[in-house]
Amino acid sequence: MLSTRYKAAKFAIYVLVLLALTVMQNTPGLFAIMNIKPMLAAAMAISIAMFEGELAGGFMGAFAGFCCDLFSSYSFGYYTLTLFFFCVTIGLLVQSYMRPVVANAILFTFITMAVIQWIGFFFSFLLWGYEGAGRYYLYRLLPMCIYTAVSAAPLYYLTRMIHGTFQKKILAA
Repeated sequence: MLSTRYKAAKFAIYVLVLLALTVMQNTPGLFAIMNIKPMLAAAMAISIAMFEGELAGGFMGAFAGFCCDLFSSYSFGYYTLTLFFFCVTIGLLVQSYMRPVVANAILFTFITMAVIQWIGFFFSFLLWGYEGAGRYYLYRLLPMCIYTAVSAAPLYYLTRMIHGTFQKKILAA
């Protein structure tokens, strides 16, 4: 019974952190470098998926995607579906083949963001033949993917700390 409470508390903290990161990533001027901002909630969801596995990671990815969708210019639900898919995949990869280390977190975050932004860019800009679409991808979306990947390192350590703290309590209960 006590371990269930610890698990619920752990996921409540994850949800609160994701909400706080969503507010921070959408605050005007905060974390902006040359008017480019990272998607912190997505990077946190990927780190959670690495530690918690495919089921919990998928749900946290869907929640983080929903938070990102609230402030996105893409169709509503786009980030929810794509982050759910990528977090489930990452959770399965880490459980079966890879280790949850910071280098993998950065790599997974960059690949996830690059693919998600490329798909969105293709259907929103490239398919319509907008003038200067390539420059937009090269100077706005790609740097945002790199910035998000770099910001995944501290979020990885935060997730590892939360996961480790609660795992000790869950195993002791």
